[in-house]
Amino acid sequence: MLKRQRRCKPDYAFLINTKNRIFAVNREISGVELGRIRPNSIGMYFAEMLEGEIRLSIEGSQLIGPDATRNVVELDDEESLRLFRGEDISKETGCKGFVILKRGRDFLGTGKVKGGKILNFISKSRRINLGEA
Repeated sequence: MLKRQRRCKPDYAFLINTKNRIFAVNREISGVELGRIRPNSIGMYFAEMLEGEIRLSIEGSQLIGPDATRNVVELDDEESLRLFRGEDISKETGCKGFVILKRGRDFLGTGKVKGGKILNFISKSRRINLGEA
């Protein structure tokens, strides 16, 4: 997804750990010997490689989203609430694979389009109990 989304050069360098998690770091890190440093101790969790695809974190979607030209899905208020409750969203998008989810100017994270639904990838620890709408 990253190649298809981003048209300008990112201002970050990217490191990947042994669990296929990608971390964004300042480009100036190139001057540091990284042999003994774990990427997740120096960078911001940006994305994860899953079966050859990149799934952006919430923060990754916020960094990439403003420049994204494809695979961005606009949610309405009800769909956004359902997303933050941890529910999948029934929605035809015309997209395939991972998509960036947004509401207005806010980038909410990433979902995966499958069978007329957007599968929710917001972790349980980041979901919000909003009660009934």
